Amino acid sequence: MATDDSIHEIGRIVRKDGEVAVVEIPKAGACEGCSASGVCHSLGGSDLRELRAVNRINAEIGDQVEVVVQARTALRAAMWVYLIPTLLMLATAMGFHKLATAHWSDQTAQMATALVTLGSLVLFILGTWLWKRGRPLDLKNFPVVTRRLAP
Repeated sequence: MATDDSIHEIGRIVRKDGEVAVVEIPKAGACEGCSASGVCHSLGGSDLRELRAVNRINAEIGDQVEVVVQARTALRAAMWVYLIPTLLMLATAMGFHKLATAHWSDQTAQMATALVTLGSLVLFILGTWLWKRGRPLDLKNFPVVTRRLAP
């Protein structure tokens, strides 16, 4: 099932919701090589993170398990969290600032550009949340609990 381009994590199941298990994973492994690991730790304040995964082996709460995340799934998540919002904000800032400087003083245009750019980010987040809210989970793109480990 797992291919060479996948991330393997070890964690403990803390909750179950139907086919999906919430696995608590120590921030180690793949996090150590990430340049944003310090930011994640300072924002989260914990050495643990939670990952939702398809529980195909029907592991129970408290079980220590291996979770496999396909590289394309991790890349898609990073794109939605980092790349798309960044490009949206850059395009909004550049386009609105060009329009605003034609009508307002430079200081007013800068303030308006900042507000509109932040507003576009809020609208993107709200729109994504509304779009995802009514949809069923797409389990084919979820990480997968692959095996129970000895306690």
